[in-house]
Amino acid sequence: MGNILHQCIADEPFTFSVDPVSPLQFSTLTVVISYLVAFILMPQITLRNLFFFEKNAFHTERMLTGPKTVTWSNPMSLTTVKDLKNKSNTSVFAVLLACLTGAMRRLYKKHGHDVPEIIHACPPVAILPYPNRKPRNRFSVVLYPLATGKEDPLGRLEAVFKASKTLASSPDVLSNYFVIYLLGLLPYVLLKVIAPLAHATITFSNIPGPTEKVLVLNGDELVEIGAWIPIKNRIG
Repeated sequence: MGNILHQCIADEPFTFSVDPVSPLQFSTLTVVISYLVAFILMPQITLRNLFFFEKNAFHTERMLTGPKTVTWSNPMSLTTVKDLKNKSNTSVFAVLLACLTGAMRRLYKKHGHDVPEIIHACPPVAILPYPNRKPRNRFSVVLYPLATGKEDPLGRLEAVFKASKTLASSPDVLSNYFVIYLLGLLPYVLLKVIAPLAHATITFSNIPGPTEKVLVLNGDELVEIGAWIPIKNRIG
C-alpha cells in the first residue's frame, strides 16, 4: 500500500517512516547465517505451526461467515504513545499492541466470555529490504502471543514487549517466508485443504506511513490513512 501511494497516487515522492528499500544495517555474514538457520529449522517450525491449535470464544472450528464490520478509532496522540514508550522503556509498537491486547480483554468481558490467558495474533511481517518499489507480496507471518489474561496494563505491556524481542531474534519469520513461497507453488485444490490449518484469533498490521504532508489528486492534502488486511478462514 505504501509503495502504491508513493509511486502512483501521491503528487510527488515523500519520505517513509520506514523506507522498505533502505538497506538493513546487518553484515552479509549475519544475513547468510540467518537464512541458513531458518532454512534448516523450517521443517521443525512448520510442523509446530501445523499442529498448533487455539480455541476461545472468538476463535472456534467454524469459518468466518456473514458481513464484515468496518470501524476505526479516533486519532491518538503519537506524542503520548512515545511518552509511554520512554517511561516504560519499551517501544511504540509494544505500546500500541498492548492497547490492542487490553481491548480484546474488554471485548471478551463485554460479551460475558471467559478471558483466555493468551491469544495469538498472526501479523504479516515484511521481508526487508525490497529490491525496488514495485508492488509485491514479500512478506511472512508469525504467531504472536498476546497476554489477554493479565489484568495489569503494565503487565500486558511487558509481556508484549518481551514477545517482540523473542520473535525478533527467532528464525520463525524467515522460515515461514520460505513456507509461504513453497505453498504458492502448490495447486489451489491443495491450498484449500492446508489454509484452514492456520490458527490464530486475530491479525493486525503495522504499516509505515509518510513522515511529511502528502498531496494527492493534484493538490488535495492526504489527512488520514486506513488499511485493511485480508481476513480469511477462522482468523478475525
